Amino acid sequence: MTGTPVIILDMFDYTRKKGGPWWDIRSTKDVVIKLPKDIMSIEEALIPLSQIPHEVRWNLPNKERYVSAEDTLRKRGWIAEGIELSESINYNKLRRDKARAAAQAAAQKASQKAKDSLAKRTQPTLQ
Repeated sequence: MTGTPVIILDMFDYTRKKGGPWWDIRSTKDVVIKLPKDIMSIEEALIPLSQIPHEVRWNLPNKERYVSAEDTLRKRGWIAEGIELSESINYNKLRRDKARAAAQAAAQKASQKAKDSLAKRTQPTLQ
């Protein structure tokens, strides 16, 4: 395994008017969380396949888990009835593509400007 294991203990209360529950903590002694003895036995996160960018789906271990994740989350009530998940958007790829297109356009513009300048200098002058 690689990376840092993360355990999500609860779901965020989005009905809160301001901030998160961590604002309510005044001391580290206020919160004691009991973790299981075998932390690695905790269920792996259920991430619906639609939430994984297309570019990395080929490399998923246990792909069936991602395929069935949405159904499992709906059965457990974590995804409410009537909620439709939209496909993940790889904003990093969009930014790279946009920057690449802008660089190509700038290069074409500079090339055209150089050609125009050269044509102007080599054009015979009428006297």
